[in-house]
Amino acid sequence: MLLAGASALVLATLVGVGVAPPAASAAPPSPPAGAVIVNNGSYSPQSSLPAACATPAYPTIAAAVSVATPSETIYVCAGSYDEYVTITTDDLTLDGAQYGIDPTTRTGPESTIDDANGSIQIEADSDTINGFTIEGATNDPFTDPAAFGVGIWTDPGYSGTQGGYQILDNIIQNNIAGVEMDNTGTLPAAVDDNLFRNNNAPGSGSGNGIEVSFGLSNADVEGNTFTGDTNTSMVVEAPSDLITVSGNTLVGGASEGFAFFDVSDSSILDNTSIGSTSGATVYLGGGDSGITIDGNVLADGMRGIQVQNEYGGFNTDVTANQNCIEGNSAAGLEEDAGGYAPPETPGALDATNNWWGSATGPTIASNPGGTGDAIIDQDKVVGYVPFLTTTTGGACPPPPAPGPQVSAVVQVQTSPSYAGDPVDISSSQLASSCLGGVSFETLQGGSTVAPRTSPDTISVVLDDDGNATAVVTGLDCAPGSDLVEADLTVAPYLTQTTLVDVEPPEVTTAGVSGAPADEIETGDSPASGDSDVYVVFSVETDPVYAEQTVEISSAQLEDRCGGGWRWEPSNGAVVDQASGTTVATGVLDDDGNATFIFKGVSCAAGPSAVIADVEAGSHPTYTSTYTIGAPQATMATMGPKAASKKAPRRRHKKGHPGTSPPSDPPSMTVTVSPAPLMETGS
Repeated sequence: MLLAGASALVLATLVGVGVAPPAASAAPPSPPAGAVIVNNGSYSPQSSLPAACATPAYPTIAAAVSVATPSETIYVCAGSYDEYVTITTDDLTLDGAQYGIDPTTRTGPESTIDDANGSIQIEADSDTINGFTIEGATNDPFTDPAAFGVGIWTDPGYSGTQGGYQILDNIIQNNIAGVEMDNTGTLPAAVDDNLFRNNNAPGSGSGNGIEVSFGLSNADVEGNTFTGDTNTSMVVEAPSDLITVSGNTLVGGASEGFAFFDVSDSSILDNTSIGSTSGATVYLGGGDSGITIDGNVLADGMRGIQVQNEYGGFNTDVTANQNCIEGNSAAGLEEDAGGYAPPETPGALDATNNWWGSATGPTIASNPGGTGDAIIDQDKVVGYVPFLTTTTGGACPPPPAPGPQVSAVVQVQTSPSYAGDPVDISSSQLASSCLGGVSFETLQGGSTVAPRTSPDTISVVLDDDGNATAVVTGLDCAPGSDLVEADLTVAPYLTQTTLVDVEPPEVTTAGVSGAPADEIETGDSPASGDSDVYVVFSVETDPVYAEQTVEISSAQLEDRCGGGWRWEPSNGAVVDQASGTTVATGVLDDDGNATFIFKGVSCAAGPSAVIADVEAGSHPTYTSTYTIGAPQATMATMGPKAASKKAPRRRHKKGHPGTSPPSDPPSMTVTVSPAPLMETGS
């Protein structure tokens, strides 16, 4: 899907939802009375820090911790501390500059611990870690015995202790994994009110916010925010019990969720997940018993709940009640063959009194006329009657107001001689300006039901015309200019960038339009896709319709895409060919604007009518025509080797650079459409 006639092109169509620039930094709270002060002088200006930071007792955290006594408080002044800290003193409190401050909203200076082997190891009982940024644990323990592979490490069995730690109000980011959480159960442990973000560095356990490898008992995981993690928010992989996972927020656009193996007598309560790309937001993988799943919002993912026997252990005594389960593309609840302990008794898995996205109840053969999320019940053990027929008073939140978001169709165009070569697409500046993180999607290696997703950067394969496409989405993004970059990762290692300009929201001319216009499809092989199409549609109407719903549809466009299609509203439920509806619904912002992304596979070239209907007032309707062009080489002439699509393909093998590039080597040009980009959202 590329603009015909453009020379080497990466096209990014960004339509955003606005957020104000970050507030001015707030002064950090004063140290607790009697606290031991640590300051290495790395923060500037030092004069902005609490007065006690001018006369520290120690220049490093490790030095202070090594001589600490039980019940002592150590206050670490704002700054960057490149050190590894081992705590061996009981009842020690380690406070960062932002102790007690919500990590999702704070703006003041941070106490950042950044060590490639892991920032903190707890080898004592009843210790507290509060108000830090913990990052940079990127050394893989499989290749470096000194590394832990997580930001904070706990293993009472190793240290001969009990645990009982409290990990509170921290930003835990950019590690292989966030926290290794283990506890004997003698003392209560808690990981509460933290922000887990982009813990995806390569290595063992990569992509996990919290992981349990040795056993967890008598523990709370409450009030945390998980965003950008590529495996799951929390995975329990060792026999564990008495765990409460409650009140957490799983930000959409990444593979966030909870996965339990061999867990008993535990609860997953009152969590909110909207738009997870995980295969299942709540996953019981085998050997789980006495699991209560109540009061959660499990919306717009692939599966709300999945019960499976992955490693040879049946699940028993599972209840799921009073949940808001809606908009999941594969199933609201899936129980796979052998997932539940025999004998397979109807109703043994209690899934009654849930909202399934429709007053008619779930879609399942035993509920004729049900149009809500599907129930897949291979062992015939799920009991779902009675089900909720309204969202009033239940777990489902009211329809959300449009939130700050930007979405982009990113396309790469270069010489056909590079067909089959990989290109990385990224935007570190956009990722920095989007407080909720950035994720990339492509249909390559995925489908319209489950696109392939990756945070921060994505690798795509050029088709026979030298073209490739991806989509980027950012949450809570500030207006401004950000670079988008494309890198050919084999010789001749081409790189190109462009500025993405995002402007504040405003009232615009009414109508519906698609961008980029008159596109050329990409993909003509299993690796590069199959005539894939990606479009960002903007619906604009009178601001009098702010906060009202708007529907978009295109029977012609959907019919053209014989391999499947997908609508993604910026603030609504995903609709695809398996959803039972061809109409996508979104919410208009205060300026009367809304955004929808369309993705299609194996799409025939030609024009299609697109219709948008406002579901309020006089019900204004807007139409436009969107045209798809057949795949073709659109790269300008680049020298003798690139004159034809049939030019010989350069082959690259590890250790061999291949043949020499053309005498006039092609370049890549990054282009953004439309320009400038006006945000949508209130």
